[in-house]
Amino acid sequence: MSRQRCYAAVAAVQGEEWKKTTLKTALLFPGVVFAIFFMLNLLVWGQRSSGAVPFGTLFALCFLWFGISVPLVFIGSYFGYKKPAPEVRTAHVVLQCPLSGECCSARSVGNAASHLALGCKPSGVSLTSGSDEKLA
Repeated sequence: MSRQRCYAAVAAVQGEEWKKTTLKTALLFPGVVFAIFFMLNLLVWGQRSSGAVPFGTLFALCFLWFGISVPLVFIGSYFGYKKPAPEVRTAHVVLQCPLSGECCSARSVGNAASHLALGCKPSGVSLTSGSDEKLA
């Protein structure tokens, strides 16, 4: 049953929809990153800082993005969608789903504090690693 749904989803994308999906893949994430970078760079330009990225470099980044990255995404997706879908065999093992209340038990909430503390460790290490160099 799930294999039929998978093939139906792939077949639905095989038409004109693959072009829209590829265009979103090629433009959406890099576009958001470039827009944020450009806006931050505008703020740096506004302060007349020498650390601002020059306009020529931004133009070169846009050329690399639209001239190299986007065509490569389209070429890869063309050959990827041209290939037939692979035959996938799955084992029919029934797994028991946990009860809905188990994910919110006191044991998992207690682990949330330790996860938060462990998540702060890498940034704390990176902030304190420069202090050793000053002592030497």
